[in-house]
Amino acid sequence: MKRMEFVLRRDFKEKSGLIIVAFFLFLIPSHFWRIIVSLILFSYLLPKDVEDGKENLLLSFPLKRWEIFLYDFFIGTTILLIAGFITVGVLKMNVTSVFRLLLAFPFIYGVSMISSTAGKGNFGIPLLILILDMAFSWSWWRYVSPLYQGSVIGAVISILVFVLSLIYFNKEGKMW
Repeated sequence: MKRMEFVLRRDFKEKSGLIIVAFFLFLIPSHFWRIIVSLILFSYLLPKDVEDGKENLLLSFPLKRWEIFLYDFFIGTTILLIAGFITVGVLKMNVTSVFRLLLAFPFIYGVSMISSTAGKGNFGIPLLILILDMAFSWSWWRYVSPLYQGSVIGAVISILVFVLSLIYFNKEGKMW
């Protein structure tokens, strides 16, 4: 628990403004808006550190690469889930909207991590993928879309991207 506490303290110390703004923006009950806010939050947690070369500084502490990866994902997911459940409680919305987003978070974080680990930036390519996914979500694509979650296939794709990004980050950008 001390390792996660270290990552939690670091995130809240260095990125508290972003976390607070993302929390309040996530209270707006629009699926598309929440996807955008989660992209902003997830792309500026660990992916921003990877892009700036700060992950080596984190690794100087007794943390493994996979721990940093999972702890940052858990922190971002927890913040957004708390805001999502507050919105569900206040507006008496259906809780399935929050669970659909919960399955989209691994995809967003995974794409951001793959992009930043590959040196392609932490926000631009994930934003492009998000826009393309949302643009095609009005066709048959919604059934396999990891962001729209029209079927189980979207959830499987989301988890697969997350696992691949974990492996890619853990192997320092060398997949094979």
